[in-house]
Amino acid sequence: MKCSQSKMVSPYVDGELTVGEKVQFESHARGCPECSARLEAFQGMHAAFAGAERKKAPAWFSAKVRARVAGTRPQRTAAFPLLVRFAEIAVVLLMITVGVISGGLLVSGAPGPSMGDIASTFSLEVFDPAPPDSVGGVYLAMTEANNAK
Repeated sequence: MKCSQSKMVSPYVDGELTVGEKVQFESHARGCPECSARLEAFQGMHAAFAGAERKKAPAWFSAKVRARVAGTRPQRTAAFPLLVRFAEIAVVLLMITVGVISGGLLVSGAPGPSMGDIASTFSLEVFDPAPPDSVGGVYLAMTEANNAK
């Protein structure tokens, strides 16, 4: 048995009915067992939700819900991607600054090894022209002996 007035239970509990509709539904619910049972269940549910602790939704939540309803992807407006982008820019600027400062130190002749020290480090005079036990070393020893005579 389905009562045609049972659809009025939710608007009644939510306070959406006019005064006339409210009085009419109350008088109907007193005589209709289906509507009175449904009204009691809705009032219990309404009281449970009214007494529940309220939590604040995250900032991105409403944009995500609207985007899903519209069938599009939500735009990212959260702070985390902005923070990551800021960190990337800061690292690039730091690298550029270090490069400019170190380049300036090299050009301005900042204290460090002199050019003579660098040239002596890469000089080939440290090496023997040919190791003495090699074929080249034996050949050089023979030619120097012949030149010495």
